[in-house]
Amino acid sequence: YGHFQQSPTNEQRFKEGRGALGELDDFGNPDLVLEKTISYELGFDYSIFNEYLIQVSAFYHDIFDQQDYTQYSSREFSFRQVNNNSYEDIRGFELSARKNEGRWLTGFFNYTYQVNSSGRFGKAEIHENPTDQRYYDENTANLYQSKPIPQPYGRASLTFHTPKEFGQI
Repeated sequence: YGHFQQSPTNEQRFKEGRGALGELDDFGNPDLVLEKTISYELGFDYSIFNEYLIQVSAFYHDIFDQQDYTQYSSREFSFRQVNNNSYEDIRGFELSARKNEGRWLTGFFNYTYQVNSSGRFGKAEIHENPTDQRYYDENTANLYQSKPIPQPYGRASLTFHTPKEFGQI
């Protein structure tokens, strides 16, 4: 269990980016707040014959005040600015098996099942023209939370050894 905060980068706070024609089109935001994460993890480790280690854990991360961009548009100009309008939830479980010592074989196996949800609190585009803004608001899916899509993955590493006395007469 833990509460974590991450400071925005100096680029996110103070950037003034220029477009292809030299116009200012990308601005930082010195008023950004710290990104916050609340994490929970519950796990269990079990050793078999002091040779194998089995680990099972479940986790959940709640991330809010993430940095994101908003596009501002009018007839005369268009630019982007960083804000704290994004959030994300990450949850899943992990299963690992490890063999650290062995005469012929060492290695590990890991399987992780993870689901992410994310979204934003504000609009991704702000238009000066009310008609353009209304069209954007009616046709964007930007304010909807992303549907969780499971992202399972596995990793494995095996190392084969030969004993020091192998092949000696």
